[in-house]
Amino acid sequence: MQMTHYSIKHRVLRSVGEIAIGTIMQLIGLIGLSYLLIMTQQVIVTDGQLAVSIDEHATVQGIRDQIDPFFYDYAVFDQATGELLAGRYQEGELKQYQAVFKNQKDAIHRSAAYVPYSNRQLTLVLREPLLPEFTNPSLRFISWNVFSYVLFFIGECLIVTWSILRLIQEFVHHFQAVRSISLSMGKPQISDQAFQARLLEFDEILRTLEEKSHELAQLLEAERQEKRDLSFQVAALSHDVKTPLTVLKGNLELLEMTALTDQQARFVESMGYSLAIFERYFQSMLSYTRLLYEDRDNREHIVLAELLDDIQIELRDMLEQKKIDFQIINEVESIVFLGNAFLVHRALMNILVNAVQYGADSGRISLTICRQATYLLFKIWNNGAPFSAAALKQGTNLFFTEDGGRSGRHYGIGLAFAQGVAKRHQGYVQLHNPSTGGAEVIVAIEKREVNP
Repeated sequence: MQMTHYSIKHRVLRSVGEIAIGTIMQLIGLIGLSYLLIMTQQVIVTDGQLAVSIDEHATVQGIRDQIDPFFYDYAVFDQATGELLAGRYQEGELKQYQAVFKNQKDAIHRSAAYVPYSNRQLTLVLREPLLPEFTNPSLRFISWNVFSYVLFFIGECLIVTWSILRLIQEFVHHFQAVRSISLSMGKPQISDQAFQARLLEFDEILRTLEEKSHELAQLLEAERQEKRDLSFQVAALSHDVKTPLTVLKGNLELLEMTALTDQQARFVESMGYSLAIFERYFQSMLSYTRLLYEDRDNREHIVLAELLDDIQIELRDMLEQKKIDFQIINEVESIVFLGNAFLVHRALMNILVNAVQYGADSGRISLTICRQATYLLFKIWNNGAPFSAAALKQGTNLFFTEDGGRSGRHYGIGLAFAQGVAKRHQGYVQLHNPSTGGAEVIVAIEKREVNP
């Protein structure tokens, strides 16, 4: 069965029509109810239907027979003595009848008129309601007009509420469909039938989102396939390169054990140095490539104090060799946060090693840990030369280095690796030159602290 589609404007107009039709039906119902209550004498309406006549020979019983069928309240008094002879009235209103009998004049109290009819022996005081009222005395505190207004208002509120709730429910259903498909963008979709919409505007949005979701899913699958291919190629490359490197290193060691001329010794030393540079560069490339394709757990519990101890121990030899003053300034005390311990440690070490290598002997380096908004910041500062304008803009790009010859110390991978780690933790890496001098690198990761 094909689904009927309509615009938002059409749907709103339909709700207005529902309210209008409901209002008309309610008015018809109230008119019908009023007619029924009047015909069954549950409601009294003063419309001249009672013609009272008291002649000189009228008796109390005659008056009662004349009035009782019409459900009007009345009281009959003896003209001479003022004694109440008969009647149908409310005790609280008796004084009104007595006052009219005494004054022999019409009186109005609340929504009723009290009219006297007299002869020489008797006086009839008839209570005539000015507004339609219930016959039942317990309901006379509210007139039929007011009751019908209240009934109409309640009914109108129910009709409007029902119509608006249906409209809102339909909009909510469509918004939930938009939310559902938005949250599952790039994931395998459930059947298209679940996301069909009656409203044309939502149907167009949902179809567009679905198309984009399929496209995104294809792109993500292509990216995963590329990562799998890259993983295989890196593994193959690692295997292929390790073998010749091992052979070369072994041959160099054999050559060093032989009698060499001074020139041959220099050649062997140069070859060993170049081989070491290549090995370090290759290991750096492997680390960066693994960061791209490996899906590591980013929800490990990292104890900050243990992380800082590991960093200090790993840097100790390099710091002592260059006699560098290294300080750790921990402004957040001992905390535990979520992340990938290996990647965070490696990223910070890459930047610290760069700071040691770039810094002068007997220099100063500091690592400051603090909080800022939703981030946990690691600020690494050294008192060496500040970053150049090019480094500030491109320092985190892969292979960027101001060492054009790549002498063996800087390959332009360390900061790119740190940037990748920060992004994995919903953060960033920032380079700047503080006003106090030197250069500073800030590694920000999302602050996801847990109870230790």
